[in-house]
Order: sequence, then C-alpha cells, then structure tokens
Amino acid sequence: MRTLQALGAIALADFRERTRRESFLVALALVGWLAFAVASRRIVLHLDTYEGVMNAAWLGSLIALVVCVSLGWLGFFLINSSIELDRRTGTGEILAASPISRVQYTVAKWLSNLAVLALLVVLLMTASVFLHWRAMQQSSLDLRALLAPIVMIAGPLIALTAACAVLFESVRFLKGGLGTAVWLFGFLILVPVSMHWATGRFVGLDLFGFKLLIPSMGAAAKAAFPAYRGGFALGIVPQGEPQLFHWAGLEWPAWIVMQRLLWLLVAAALALLAAAFFDRFDPAVAASVQPRRGLTELPPESVLEPTHEHPGAGMLPTALRRFALGYRLLAEVQLLLKGASRIWLVVALGLAVGGLFATSPDARSTLLLLAWIWPVLIWSSMGCREARAGTREFLFGCSHPLLLQLPAQWLAGFLVTVLAGSGVLLQLLIVGDVASLQAWLAAAVFIPSLALMLGVISGASKVFEVIYLLLCYIGPLNKVEQLDFIRMHAPSAPGVWLATAAASLGIALLWRWWQLNR
Repeated sequence: MRTLQALGAIALADFRERTRRESFLVALALVGWLAFAVASRRIVLHLDTYEGVMNAAWLGSLIALVVCVSLGWLGFFLINSSIELDRRTGTGEILAASPISRVQYTVAKWLSNLAVLALLVVLLMTASVFLHWRAMQQSSLDLRALLAPIVMIAGPLIALTAACAVLFESVRFLKGGLGTAVWLFGFLILVPVSMHWATGRFVGLDLFGFKLLIPSMGAAAKAAFPAYRGGFALGIVPQGEPQLFHWAGLEWPAWIVMQRLLWLLVAAALALLAAAFFDRFDPAVAASVQPRRGLTELPPESVLEPTHEHPGAGMLPTALRRFALGYRLLAEVQLLLKGASRIWLVVALGLAVGGLFATSPDARSTLLLLAWIWPVLIWSSMGCREARAGTREFLFGCSHPLLLQLPAQWLAGFLVTVLAGSGVLLQLLIVGDVASLQAWLAAAVFIPSLALMLGVISGASKVFEVIYLLLCYIGPLNKVEQLDFIRMHAPSAPGVWLATAAASLGIALLWRWWQLNR
C-alpha cells in the first residue's frame, strides 16, 4: 500500500508541475489545431481517390491515426525532461535520500508521462465528440464507434512513448542530442517495420493501427468502387474532391484487444528496465566522467600560485584585445568544438572529402545533407549555453554582450557550417555552378541563424535539434520543394532562405536585448 501511495504521490506531483509549463500550453494549442484540421478537412485519410463518409467510426479512426503520428512522435519531446528537471533543481538529491527505490521512481515517472499525454488525448477525444455532434446533428451519437479506435490504437502507443522517454533519460548516452536523433528517425523506421511484422492473426500488434484499419476500410472502398487498387495516404491537404463510401468501423474482438494490451506490458517492462540504468542522482556517477578542459578552465597552478607581476601599462592593450570580436570568435569556436571527439572530427572530415569528389547533383545533395546533419549537436548549443551552464548573469555583465558576444556566436556557427560543407563548396567552385553556389551559401547562412534564434528564445538545445532534424527529413530527404534548403539538382531561389536567416537573426537580437533589459 505504501508503494502505491509513493507512486501516486510522485506521479501526481510531477504531473502537476508538467501541466503548468509553457510547453504544455503549446501542446494544448497543437491539440486544438489538430481538432480544427480534422474538422475542416485539412487532415484527411485517402484511399487512392476515395474517402469514407464522416461518420463516428471514420472520425474516431482518423483522430486515432493523427494522435499516433503527432503526439506519438512529437509528444516524446514534451515529456522527455522530467528526470533532468529533478536533477537540475536539486529535487533529485532529496528523492535519493528518501526510501523510494529506483523502480518506484522510474515507474512513477512513466505514469506521470502517460498522464500528460493521456490528458491531451482526452481533450482531443472531447473535441471529436463535439465535432461529430456538430457535423452529424441529425443522427445519433455512437460513442463506442467514435472513441474505441482512439482508446485502442492511441492508448498503447502513448504508453510506449511515455516509457521510452523515461528509458532515454535513464541511459546516459541517450540523454542528449543522440537520443533526439534516435527517437526521430527510429520512430519513422518503426512505422513500416510494425506494419510488415504484424500480419495474419497478429494484426493487432501493429503499434500504429494501420494494419487494423486500412484493410477493413479498403474492403468497404472496394465494395463501393471496384477500381480501388489498395493505396492509402494520411495527408495534410486533401487531393481534390474525393468519392465517398460508407465504412461501419471495426468490431474489436477480444483477441485484438488482448494484442493491443500487450503493448502496455511492453511499456511497463521498459519503465522497469529504465531502473537498471537510472543512477539515482548519485554524484559519484557524474564524477566518474572526467570533464574535458574547456577554454575558460585554468590549470591548477594558476590558482594555487598567485603571480607577482605588476600590471603595468604595457599589459593593458593585451587585456583590451581579449574583448575584441576576433578574440570572442576564437573563444566561441573553441567552446563549440570542445566536446567534439576525434572520431567526430574524422567523420566530419570524411564527409567533407566525399563532397569534394561528388560529381552528380544527387550525390552532392546527399553528402551535403549528411555533412550538415553531423554537427547538429554543435549548433544546438548556440544561444543557450549560458542558460544551461547558469552563467547568464556573468556573461550579460561583460562588455557589449549584444553587439559582440551574439555576433561572435553566429560567426562561430557559420564557420563550422562552412567547414562541414567545404567539400561540396570546393566542388561547386571547380565546376562553376553559380546557381548551386548561391543555394549553398543561403543554406550556410540559414542553419546557424536558425540555431541561434531557437537557442536564445528557448534556452535549451533540444528545440533546435528537433526542428532542424524534422526540417532535414521533410525537406531535403523527402524532396519537399518548399522546405528543401540544400537542393543541388534544381536550386531554388536562395532569397527565401536568406530572408529567413535575416529574420531569425533579427529575432535573436531583439530577444537577447529584451533579456538584457528586463
């Protein structure tokens, strides 16, 4: 009984703290937009050129798929900070001194994460009931057909997402940017793998529910339109005026329900597994990782043995030069690269050399994309390093923090961008491809500008990591023309990305000015 009380107390306290954050308000806005997008047919499910009549079963299934794609994927980043918050605020030290075990702590964090995501799903379910009532005022409200797909499909997925968030925070090498990349791309890989694996009597194990819904919908579409060939797409913008067919929904037999519940057991197992990696806020574990010597760290002898040199006038110009933009640029470059290992540098060099010998536009695009994804953890520290290290007051009190320090950060990020993509740059100079050179330059200016703006505004590195990796996936990787900022095969007008970069820099400067004067 005491164990259940401890679990409930930790989960409830964490849930209350999480729902009071500004990020939760952003999530509420996302849920509201999703409900509006479904109601206004901005998000639709097409089976070729056919679409189901908007009854309770179709609306509930569509919302379930939208929850899986949106909250299942991006909701991870909403909840993936609870353990780190306890560590940063000192609450973890209090919990470590209490009789709460590691298993109790990680399970409580899982329940808290699940409660946050479940609340968003409940709000979306409430919106779906209102949408159905508004669209179908002349018919009865079939709550079972409307809500069953959301509960049975979205429920297991958000439970697994909540457990993965705890596991990623507990495993040391998955805490930072590597964990962000693993989740973003691993989630995308899991969709086709789950659909391929769940066949026959095991279709209920398809985590995202596509193998449950699409065959049944396809059968209804085939019966109404024999020309249907079996395709489907969940899109943001409807493709023309669809032909409608009626779909009555799934029956949800007991064997499918049991298979869906198995994912809850998997999620619970992951929460228990996280306890094996959780360090229980032990300072000895953090001390076992020797920090690399940074630029601002002094050797021990400089602290223990004071100098007796007289600070004459001849030393003053040297001291003044330390506040110049050139010195700050050198310092910022060293701070950006101080955590880069030799392996990281070798891979970056290999990608740059590969870009030098890339002759075709497709090869140049691919290598440039890889070369500009590799330093994502370097750029993500721009604009937010002082917030993470707790040195804002010290840094903001230095000489010209707005006119010298912030431009130096941007120039350092731009220099890293140029060096990472230097191979493709040299190849473009050799072949004389002026249009691609303009696109390369616009992208090189845009990347550090976006990183600096998001870092200054958010005070965290994860925001840039998520947005930038999503942009790379949707734009360059999937060839979405409007978001492909490094196109080498058919360069778009670079003015758009240069204007976006200029706007990002302006916002960063204004935000930092507000931080300095508030």
